[in-house]
Amino acid sequence: MKLFAGGVLWVVTLVLWLVTMVGFVIATWGLFARQGWWEMIAISSAGLGLITLVPYWIAAVGGGETVGTTAWNAFVHVLMVASVFVLLLVPPLERWVDQQVMHT
Repeated sequence: MKLFAGGVLWVVTLVLWLVTMVGFVIATWGLFARQGWWEMIAISSAGLGLITLVPYWIAAVGGGETVGTTAWNAFVHVLMVASVFVLLLVPPLERWVDQQVMHT
């Protein structure tokens, strides 16, 4: 089995991506249902998304994608993960999110 394009690393990347997306869907449902656990699911999904970038990077570069394109894609995803972490882990911002979501 090929390790790169269409191989094991892409399968690992896709499975991790799918689990990450399902986690965000569940977190979103919990958010709109005003469940207290949605934040932990969102943070966990963001962390898993960060981990997913490792096999993605190896598979993309190994499969012939340019380092620049791969780096840009990873950078954008890291910014999104950082945004989730900041909104949900920095106490004043977390309180603001909680007031906007849970008390409206």
